[in-house]
Order: sequence, then structure tokens, then C-alpha cells
Amino acid sequence: MKNAASIAIMDNVVFVCSPDQGMERVDPWTGTSHLQQPLPAAGANTVAANKWIGCVRVPSPAKNDHTSRYHHTTHEDDGFDDDNDDENAHFLLSCTDTAAWLLNKYTMATHDAPCIRFEANARFVAVVDAFLVLFAKFIIEIRHIQTGEIVQVIPGHDIRCVHVQESTIIFTMMKTPHDRISTIYRLVL
Repeated sequence: MKNAASIAIMDNVVFVCSPDQGMERVDPWTGTSHLQQPLPAAGANTVAANKWIGCVRVPSPAKNDHTSRYHHTTHEDDGFDDDNDDENAHFLLSCTDTAAWLLNKYTMATHDAPCIRFEANARFVAVVDAFLVLFAKFIIEIRHIQTGEIVQVIPGHDIRCVHVQESTIIFTMMKTPHDRISTIYRLVL
């Protein structure tokens, strides 16, 4: 894949994201790969200039949690199984700069509509516990994954995620657009 922007390794499978070409699933043991083409823009019916920015593992919801946005199916044969007790083990959140789609990591099937639409144009995404953290140029959006609702918005300038480990995220940002120095922050969820 040309122009790879991010790589994720999950359950012995490699997912490579390219902003223009989409996402490729590569099984290093068998050498097989599957390319997921760019998704339609959030709110549009055509393939648009959305840029893939990465994929993240979907955390498991609490038992009997029926508020989850990804407990439904749109097609019988799309790989989405509502009766599976550990259904989230099969899914990733595949993110473009404008939305997140639930992706079956084995079949590469997605729902027609995104499960979460972003307010800002994300440059990077991370998952910490039950939260999806989006880094845009001027804000950090923290969303609850199962409901899609915004939990917190942190404003800033030239925001960049530097490191993610367990429940800690290290990022840099400037307080004003005229700052010459970026400050390093730690976000703990």
C-alpha cells in the first residue's frame, strides 16, 4: 500500500491505513490481504475526500448493556452477529478524519453509516477505556464510544498526540496561535 499513515497490529493481523487508498488487512501468517476502499463521507452518498487516520480496538461493553451504538445489524450476511456474547472481539473502529465506522476485522464489512460522527476534522484517534479521543488541530474531542456523545472538549492550538499508553495520553499544544513554544501535557482518563 502506498502512502501508509498508520499501522495497527491486533490479534496477529496487521491493519495499514492510507489517507487516500483506504485500509488494508494483512495476515502475515498466510500472506493474504484485503483492501477496504475509502468510505463515503459522513452525511454524503458518494466516496469523497475523507482521509483514513487509523483504526482502534473496540472496548467490550458491560454485560446486558443495550445502549451500545454497535449492537445492531443492517444485513444478515455482513459479518455482524448480534447473538455473539463477545461480539466486540471481532470489531475495530475504523476512523477517517470526519467519522468512525464499525469494521469487522475478519470480513472487513462495515455498516452503511458511521457509528460516530466527529465535530472536528481529526488528525489522530486513540481509545482509552470506554472513550474515543480525537486530536484535531485546535481541539481534543473526548467521546463515549458506546453512545457517541461528547464528554469533553479541550481547546488549544497546533495540538499533536505524542504517546498513548493504557489510560495516559501525552500530547503537545500551544496556548495561543502566536506561541513559539509548545507545552507538553498528560491527559489521564
